[in-house]
Amino acid sequence: MSRRTKSKVLSNVETAAFCNQMAMALDAGFSVLEALSMLMEDTAGNQEKEILSRLYEEVIASGQLYPALQAAEVFPDYMVCMTEIAEETGNLDEVMASLAVYYDREESISRETRSAFMYPMIIVIMMLLVILVLLTRVMPVFDQVFTELGREMTGLSRAMLTIGNVISDYAYIIIAAAVIIAAAGIFFVRTQKGRSIAVRFMYRFGFFRKVYDKTAACQFAGCMHLALKSGMSSRRGMELAQKLIGNSHYVRQIEQCANAVEEGANLGEAIAQTELFTKRYTRMALIADKSGRMDDMMEQIADKYQEEIDSELSSSIAMIEPTLVIVLSVIVGVVLLSVMLPLMGILSEL
Repeated sequence: MSRRTKSKVLSNVETAAFCNQMAMALDAGFSVLEALSMLMEDTAGNQEKEILSRLYEEVIASGQLYPALQAAEVFPDYMVCMTEIAEETGNLDEVMASLAVYYDREESISRETRSAFMYPMIIVIMMLLVILVLLTRVMPVFDQVFTELGREMTGLSRAMLTIGNVISDYAYIIIAAAVIIAAAGIFFVRTQKGRSIAVRFMYRFGFFRKVYDKTAACQFAGCMHLALKSGMSSRRGMELAQKLIGNSHYVRQIEQCANAVEEGANLGEAIAQTELFTKRYTRMALIADKSGRMDDMMEQIADKYQEEIDSELSSSIAMIEPTLVIVLSVIVGVVLLSVMLPLMGILSEL
C-alpha cells in the first residue's frame, strides 16, 4: 500500500497489494493477527502503519477481520463485504487471493482506459501548441519579409496571418476558455457526477458503448466468481454486482437476470435469457452451470473479457495516434507552405 489519507478509499493497486499479502500469510498458516503484525513490520510509511495498527487493534477487539476493515473506512465496500462472507464460510485465504486478482483486473481496465484517452490528448495538445506558435509568432515574421520585398500576403497565407492576429488580440479570452475547458475535463474525469455525465455521452458512440459493455461484463463475471467461490448465492452475488458496476444499462440487465433466477431459472439460463454475455461466453456459462463449475468459469470469462478489452484499446490507440499525427502534421505543413511557396515565387523573380 502507498501513502493515503484516512478519509480516502484505497486504490485498486493498494487494495490488491494488501489482499495479496494477506492471502500469502494466511495460506502459510498464520492467523489474521500474525499476518497483520508481519505487514506492520514490513511497512515503512507512517500512514500505512497507522491503518494496519488500527486493523490489528480492531481484530483483537472483535476477533474477526471484517469488522476491522469496516472500521478502518479505507477499504472498498466490495472487499469488506466479501471478507465478511469469507470468514463465515471459512475460506478467507482463498477469497483474499481472489480479491487480489479482482482488483488487479480492475486496475488494468482503468489503466488501459486512461491510456486510450491520455496519449492522443498529449499529442493533440503538443501539435496545437506548435500550430499556435506558427500562427502567432512565425506568420508575422513572414509578413514583415513580404513587406520588405514590396509584396503583401494574399489568399491562404493572409487568412493564416489574420487567424494568428485574432489569437494574439484575444489571447486572454482564449486562455480563459482553455482554463475552463481544463476545469471541465478535471470535473468529468475526477468526480463521480462528471464521470457519470461523460459516460452517458460517450455511450452514444458505438466503439465506446462496446468497450463499456465489455468492461461491465468483465466486472460482473469477476464479481460472480468471487461470490460463488465464497459460498454466496447467485442472487446475492448479483445484488453486489449491481452496486459495483457503473453501467446503468448493464445493471438493468443484471436485475432482469436476478428476477429470472428468482422465478426458477438456473443461473446459466438466466444469463442466456438476458444476454449478459456474448453468445460464446453464454455457451460457456451454460455448460459450466450444468457441470457445477460456474465459479471457475466466471473467472475464465472475466479473464477473456479482460484480454478483449486490452486488445481493443491497444488497437484503438495504435490507430488514433498516427492518425492524429498525420492530420496535425498536414495542418502544420499547410501553414508553412501557404507562405513558403509565395515567398519562393517572389525570390525567383528577383
